[in-house]
Amino acid sequence: MRGIARSTALAALLLAVSLLPLPGTAAPAQAGAFSRIKSLFQLPGEVDKLQDNYQQIQQQYDDTRQELEDTRLQAEENARKAQEAAERFTAEQRQLAEQNAALAEENRKLAAAVDELRNTNELKQRANRRLRTALYTGAGLIAAVFLGGRFTRFALRRGGGGMRGTGRR
Repeated sequence: MRGIARSTALAALLLAVSLLPLPGTAAPAQAGAFSRIKSLFQLPGEVDKLQDNYQQIQQQYDDTRQELEDTRLQAEENARKAQEAAERFTAEQRQLAEQNAALAEENRKLAAAVDELRNTNELKQRANRRLRTALYTGAGLIAAVFLGGRFTRFALRRGGGGMRGTGRR
């Protein structure tokens, strides 16, 4: 035990000597020594502050990492939904293209049927015009023959004095 007591006394003496102003040294040197000793005693508090700051930063890092992971998962979900929507859109586009092709074929057939009906209608109209013309012409001829016969009979009665003497009436 004596050895420990001597070591402690020696350490205290060295500490006291280092703190005492030496002749010829200025006061700022002593202030520097006090500030160094003070800073040595303040180190555990600084270490605690650093540990607290480290833990806060670690927590912020973990929170940020979790947010990034959540954001990544959300982005993957959104990408999956967008892919599904694109696939549905493509399928709908394909189906609409098939429907358009079928409707175009149906329109072509309907246009052909309409053209055929127009042609048939034109032919009927031509036939009706010819028939009307023939009927009017026939009626006109019948009327002309009838009127011609009447006119001839009238003309013969009026001026046909030469035929009176033949005995015919």
